[in-house]
Amino acid sequence: MRHIPYKGTGQSIVDVVAGQVDSIFAVTTGVYPHVKSGRLRALGVSSLKRSEVAPDVPTVAESGFQGFDASFAYALLAPARTPDDIVQVLAREVKNAMTAPDVKEKNRLADYSSTGLDARQSAAWLADKRTHWAGVVQRAGIMAE
Repeated sequence: MRHIPYKGTGQSIVDVVAGQVDSIFAVTTGVYPHVKSGRLRALGVSSLKRSEVAPDVPTVAESGFQGFDASFAYALLAPARTPDDIVQVLAREVKNAMTAPDVKEKNRLADYSSTGLDARQSAAWLADKRTHWAGVVQRAGIMAE
């Protein structure tokens, strides 16, 4: 398999539908309409849980690659020396926003789900992901071009 960098998902979808490339790794909401129409075949979702948008598509782990998790997250970050009371206010307000019905529905449609992690848990999650992917890059001998 050869990596072909795209500036965005749109052109990669066009190319895989047209048969210019054999496969892509893309967000569910961008490709699932093409799966439903029969123009693409979904092989798996990269998170540990099935997608609410595409519940019929198995996870990669369910397809035989136990523990596979290439999920991603959006995180709200602040400068390292931000006072804890400000971090807590930000965390509380983000948590409140994430539970608002309109935000929950928009996230569901975009195939996003809240992790429910607090600031410390998020920092630990980010550190764990950095360690994991650094190991993947090292084992695979991946070099930036």
